[in-house]
Amino acid sequence: MIDDRSPALTSEDALLCHPEKPQRRFRPAPGNVAGRWNGDPTLESSGPIAWASDSWISSFGISYNTMNTDFGGGEVWNPGNARYRHNGLGCNVAFVDGSVQTFFLNPRKVVKGSGAQTFIHTDFKRSMLQTKWPSLGLKDSGTD
Repeated sequence: MIDDRSPALTSEDALLCHPEKPQRRFRPAPGNVAGRWNGDPTLESSGPIAWASDSWISSFGISYNTMNTDFGGGEVWNPGNARYRHNGLGCNVAFVDGSVQTFFLNPRKVVKGSGAQTFIHTDFKRSMLQTKWPSLGLKDSGTD
């Protein structure tokens, strides 16, 4: 459920868990023109992973008021998501080559949205989760 660009209580729009939209899970396909996502930072490969503001999560009226929670009492918001719990809102991320990097959450910088429904900035980029587009079998669905 990492990178959910439409947080809600009864649905999700996590970009990496929708097989019917492979263009979300892979780096831009060969031949894709710049601007495939029309400058939408919640879709662009170069954009930060979608991270809903605490005010957005609080607006649901649930027992926790941030996406930055750990399991407790059998509840967690967005299982499998990043957690910014180290070194002043840092998230330690391990990569397949064995390296580990710390990426930071910046709650004072809005990426997209208005009012309570805002996404905040993180150094953790979507492209870090996306793999190379496969050479056979999958095509861009043409929908976001």
